[in-house]
Amino acid sequence: EHDVVAAATEPPRGEPLLAPVLRAGRLVTPLPTLDAIRRRAAAELASLPPPLRALDRHAEYRVEISAGLKALAARVDAEFR
Repeated sequence: EHDVVAAATEPPRGEPLLAPVLRAGRLVTPLPTLDAIRRRAAAELASLPPPLRALDRHAEYRVEISAGLKALAARVDAEFR
């Protein structure tokens, strides 16, 4: 299992880590309750593999950069060289 860092304009390949909360100064969705935030945080932590939950050990976790984001970075690099 691994994560992929991609541009917001690319098709999703999993669950996004970030979600919009405000657009043009207005709430996009209702804010969760503190209890809902606690439950989600506990569930997310529980879903991690054990080596990633341990704070006292170094654990490896693979993260890839999407092809679209790599191409965008290459275009920006070329433009500003």
